[in-house]
Amino acid sequence: TMWLKVNFLAFAYMFTFVGCIVYSAVQVKRFNMMDDLTTMKDFALMVRGLPVRSGGDAGVEEETRAFLEEKCGQKIVGVSIGWDFFEKTQEVDAAIRNWMWKLEDAQLQHGNAVGESAGEYPTSDGGSGGTPSDGDLARQRPNFLRRALVRVDELLFLLVGGAKDPEASGATEVDELKMLRGLQTSGLAFAVFCL
Repeated sequence: TMWLKVNFLAFAYMFTFVGCIVYSAVQVKRFNMMDDLTTMKDFALMVRGLPVRSGGDAGVEEETRAFLEEKCGQKIVGVSIGWDFFEKTQEVDAAIRNWMWKLEDAQLQHGNAVGESAGEYPTSDGGSGGTPSDGDLARQRPNFLRRALVRVDELLFLLVGGAKDPEASGATEVDELKMLRGLQTSGLAFAVFCL
């Protein structure tokens, strides 16, 4: 029986080793096949070394798009500038959260008809924020338990020092806009070309 165990272990080792090698070869072949197809990376370009500019400069993305079109000689759909907000990460995150809360509150204040017609599930109701694949699925009103848990979440959030509404956090839209205009570009941009 000892030889049976040794033979089984040798077979299992060899089978696993050969299986891993075959699997690797198949994956490399599949990757190369997929890489030969047209993907987003065939139309997008990451540009480095752009001059650092202030967020207050109007039309930074449009000027960069025009510059790249001139230099490349191809039509560009759009340009997305990378912004350096490392020093103000918390302020930018707070501004984004406030903006998202305002959007969710506006949607909820307009009633369920807005959400149902768009087929959206806002994150405040426990949804992903996306659109369901089945058009017959309508946004359902959260049940009692879900509403109670949302209230508990909000209470806990307030206890640890958070503030749900933008007014309670002390930031106004003017302050946020001033802070965002004070940011600088990172010298990096992404350009998307036409087909």
